[in-house]
Amino acid sequence: MAPNITFEVNGIDYYTTGNILYTGNWVKKGFTYLTGPAQTSFTLKYFNNAPGGGGNDWALDDIAVATCSPTMIYTPNTNPIVCDSNILTMTDTVRSFYNNYVYYKWQRSTDGGVNWVDVTAPAGPIVPYWNGTEWEYVSTYIVPPGQTQAANNGDMYRLVTSTTLANLTDPLCSFTDQGSIVTIEVIDCDVPLAAKFLRFTGKNSGIAHLLEWITESENEPLIFEVQKSNDGLNFQLIGIIEGSNNITVPANHYSFINMNISGNERVYYRIVMKNLSGQSTVSRTILLGDENRPLMFLSVINPSVPV
Repeated sequence: MAPNITFEVNGIDYYTTGNILYTGNWVKKGFTYLTGPAQTSFTLKYFNNAPGGGGNDWALDDIAVATCSPTMIYTPNTNPIVCDSNILTMTDTVRSFYNNYVYYKWQRSTDGGVNWVDVTAPAGPIVPYWNGTEWEYVSTYIVPPGQTQAANNGDMYRLVTSTTLANLTDPLCSFTDQGSIVTIEVIDCDVPLAAKFLRFTGKNSGIAHLLEWITESENEPLIFEVQKSNDGLNFQLIGIIEGSNNITVPANHYSFINMNISGNERVYYRIVMKNLSGQSTVSRTILLGDENRPLMFLSVINPSVPV
């Protein structure tokens, strides 16, 4: 009779191979078993269900027990680049065979991975979702500007996950993907244009908004993007003015008229100065609208974009 092997885990018949037909080759069988949250051991027994007699000889070989560890996929990648003093958003997609790795925390190392310090408090339990083949959830960590300075170049980050809150503090009972550690690269993105804004003002005539700005001597071709916004946060392009590229004068004067306004509509304006290499500088933001309201100037960050 063909062997038929049952594996008993902690006194319960957990897995049966069914009749194993003789082919002259070894037959590989396997199963998965989910341990309890605090379980540290189990008893495994196996026995043959087929009746004895000639032709029912069998043997076990190459028995292996392995942990079904989760997989981790970091974004944007494991070597993200961030501008000095900017925030960096990282995510880790955790996928596992069972929906039990539901506790997690983020850690940082400043000495090449020798020592790790928690940068978030332990979190969980999170509720994973079934993606069609396995359980999955996504964790996000935002590296603050204070940790993206030049001195932070080479800092490492990782996510640690476990099946219980207590296991997060035990290296033997928690998991992290040692092959996918995040190492950040901090670069200096402050590459200002040679030309600078000297002044940016605006006037409301009631039927149009007149924008005027002045730049200092320009030694390269430039374009000026005129942008407007209704909330001061989300801007849209409404016009493009080409630079004079005149190095013989100490200042260059520009203007733009926006006829597409409605009465005393309040509109925010800014000018983005760009060169042919893609570097840019943003002017201050002004607000035009109700004649009874004074002209307002807002302080904004003046970013530059490297080539």
